[in-house]
Amino acid sequence: MSAHDNLLDALRADATKLDDLYYQLADVLDVKASIILVLVTLLGTISGQVLALKDLSPALKYLQVLSVLSLGIAVVLTILALRISRFYGSPSPEDWARNLSDWQDHYAPYEHAGDLIWEHFTAVRDELTLERIKLNRQLTQKKSSLNRWALRATTCALAFEFLTLALLALPSYSG
Repeated sequence: MSAHDNLLDALRADATKLDDLYYQLADVLDVKASIILVLVTLLGTISGQVLALKDLSPALKYLQVLSVLSLGIAVVLTILALRISRFYGSPSPEDWARNLSDWQDHYAPYEHAGDLIWEHFTAVRDELTLERIKLNRQLTQKKSSLNRWALRATTCALAFEFLTLALLALPSYSG
């Protein structure tokens, strides 16, 4: 095997790992989004309990409105992140079999048809892998960005909740 062939094999192996990595990263980002939704639910429950208090001062109501708005933004962003669910995988064995049949017909007249089919297959496979990497990278970057903004909005809501609860805990706070 030549150095060129070894290099191509190494590049294919790296591309395959990267392809798998982006595909798996989508699942990890979905778990992260689900955790954000759990946290949003918890914070929303706290807001509901605080807003149910009688004689809540206008300042505390304002903090709760900010918290609820932040939670609403977080929910929308998280749902948008979860909606990105169509990631690109490798063609099925059936798809490759159909292509193989077409390639056998196409290369049949040539002397080294098997070698030509193999070269064609590896070129198509490599091209599809690189295209999948590109598309899945874009999807994971978008999903990650939405999760990041949802987490920021959740962090704002957490800060508003913490401030509200700290003020409620003060014995002298009258609003």
